[in-house]
Amino acid sequence: MSITLQEVIDALTLTNDHTRYFYDREKDEIVMLLDQTFAVPDPEMKKLARAVKRTPDRFAEVPVLSPGEQYQAMQAFISTMEDEKVRGMFRRQTQGPECFQRFYIMVEGFGYSKAWELFQSLIYEGVAREWCRENGIRIVEGDGSLSS
Repeated sequence: MSITLQEVIDALTLTNDHTRYFYDREKDEIVMLLDQTFAVPDPEMKKLARAVKRTPDRFAEVPVLSPGEQYQAMQAFISTMEDEKVRGMFRRQTQGPECFQRFYIMVEGFGYSKAWELFQSLIYEGVAREWCRENGIRIVEGDGSLSS
């Protein structure tokens, strides 16, 4: 059982309320399951949904970062900012409702987009590696070598 790290990271970042991803141990691949209530009926999706339900040991669901985990990542990123004034502004603006929206606006406005993307990619890589380890899935590294 082996997949690329990027496959897992892509699944982590693309998962949403209507799309879930699973590692199919039988096919040795990541598969996507769309919520059929919001999509055009697809017999293959229905078949996959039944298989996930009937044979749960065959599938490992790719995790979703909870809002709390996303908030922790946002706060950890803010703590890396060197400018104390900017860091304080970010902290104040990322409290309460709509904090994510304000954060993304500020990241863009202060020119931190690339830094945030890199920070997020490191978080997703860590989550992906941990998930693979917990599920006994070997990762094919960029150089073609396998890691467990």
